[in-house]
Amino acid sequence: MSYTLTRNLRTGFTLIEMVIVIAVLAILASIALPRYGAAQDEARNAAALSNRKTIQNMIHAYHSRHEAWPATIDPGWFPENEVPPHPYAPDWEGDPVQVFRNKRDPSRYYPGAKLLNPDISWGKPYWYNPVNGNLIVRVPEQDTVQATIDLFNEINGVSVDTLGQKTP
Repeated sequence: MSYTLTRNLRTGFTLIEMVIVIAVLAILASIALPRYGAAQDEARNAAALSNRKTIQNMIHAYHSRHEAWPATIDPGWFPENEVPPHPYAPDWEGDPVQVFRNKRDPSRYYPGAKLLNPDISWGKPYWYNPVNGNLIVRVPEQDTVQATIDLFNEINGVSVDTLGQKTP
């Protein structure tokens, strides 16, 4: 009696092997994607903080030279003759800075001005107060009011605890 060994030559993968590979890839993706999103938010916050400091430095340089706060922010002060872009409103067209004027109390910013809404004509990303040289970077609304306030405080270097509170 002779036995012949036959080799089972198969090509490709079985269904169970494919399911296992897809499950492993799904698990890896679920771990990696939230970290990527958080890093992107941190980078955007850092860019907003850096741009605010850059603009504020130019305002103070103008004040040092002219002993008065500038009436507006001149794009000519910056490379490429553009005000640094707002990382939460990168596609903003035109001048991203709105000069704030409040006849009753020029040091007060309108509370709604803390939130960024590019769909509204008065919703420019930066607010500048020529009375005291303050620059406020507006922030997008976050998941909670407290998260919005925390982001606003972090980027602007202030300590407000409500959206209606007077800023320095």
